[in-house]
Amino acid sequence: MAEENDLYSKLAERLGAPGARRFFKVLEAMVTPEEARLLLELPKPTTCQELARRLKTDENILLANLEKMKEKGLVNLVEQGYVSHRNVVMFHHAAHSLVPENLKPSIYPLWADFYWNEWRDILVDEFERRLANIGAKGHRVIPARKALTVSPNIRPEQILWYEDMEEMIRRGKTIFSTACGCRVIWGKCDSPLYV
Repeated sequence: MAEENDLYSKLAERLGAPGARRFFKVLEAMVTPEEARLLLELPKPTTCQELARRLKTDENILLANLEKMKEKGLVNLVEQGYVSHRNVVMFHHAAHSLVPENLKPSIYPLWADFYWNEWRDILVDEFERRLANIGAKGHRVIPARKALTVSPNIRPEQILWYEDMEEMIRRGKTIFSTACGCRVIWGKCDSPLYV
């Protein structure tokens, strides 16, 4: 049990929620100890073959486990290999929508408890840390494309590519779409789920 607690604590810390007891409960409910071990081994994209060699384990069994984890939204498969999520936000948005229907009544309240009691502070702390360290904010507002195109005083060549959502998507190397976690779990608005 102590080893499992250590795994979940390390995983919570790596995802940016060190000491968050409520997030620890989310991890316990969604991630097996073996999956937690693997997630901790995947901060950077790694092929199954590389990981099997490093862990001295059977590649076929490992591949089956990684594929199950991908189906659960715990890892992504990119060109360079399997990779775990970088932070709580990415973990949340990828994994919450793949929770099996029978587990939603037990897991979604854990996410809500974490959000309302710990996550908001973690987000604010991270935004402040990023602003202090590199002068960048965590989010920025992208102008509405329709407003830009119909504005008589804005010429197309004046619109910077990173202020044009269509151009940002065109330039994207990887495009990932999932249901909005807040809308799925709390249903507080009627906006589209998949954005």
